[in-house]
Amino acid sequence: MDGLNLYANEFLTVFILTLIVIVIPGPDFLIVVKNSLTRSRISGINTALGIATAVWVHIIYSLMGLALIISRNPNIYNIIKYLGVCYLIYLGIQCLFIKKNIEGDADTHVAVSHFDSFKMGFVNNALNPKATIFFLSLFTQVVNFSTPISLKILYGLTVSLTCLIWFSLVAYLLNHRVVKDCFFYARNLIIKFLGFVLLLYALKTVFEDIVK
Repeated sequence: MDGLNLYANEFLTVFILTLIVIVIPGPDFLIVVKNSLTRSRISGINTALGIATAVWVHIIYSLMGLALIISRNPNIYNIIKYLGVCYLIYLGIQCLFIKKNIEGDADTHVAVSHFDSFKMGFVNNALNPKATIFFLSLFTQVVNFSTPISLKILYGLTVSLTCLIWFSLVAYLLNHRVVKDCFFYARNLIIKFLGFVLLLYALKTVFEDIVK
């Protein structure tokens, strides 16, 4: 019974922490918003699917014990972190210099393949320092080392599905007729603002290392 209570508390903690982390706007949220506004609802949902799939990259290295190694080896973590910084800068610049080709009819979207949207979400989450920190903390501080592997996979599935549902909901709501009409005329400015925020995330990471 004590074991069941321990695992129930672990599961509840994992779920609550996941909700808090994904609801607070971060790079993943911004990418879903960008693709939903500039492309389509399907693009936003495919981006959400890419994010949810990339979650398994973090889960796999955590289950393999690499999370503990990464948490104790700053060089490995720094490589992952700065790859993520470079990707955020790339996306931010893309947003800032977006062409005015999303103006016109409110139902006009930039043509893009499903895979491209999926790939953007996948790469963004896989190289997201925020996601790396979250999973390092989750599997080294919250989840007990003795927790069965089957339950750890269940925790990972919970995180992945929660991300998919939340970000798909964001994509759906952003493409609702009322919301879309409200955002339409200021869409270019909004995308540029998102690009600026992405660059701020990247610069914040660099600045934090400089002042250490």
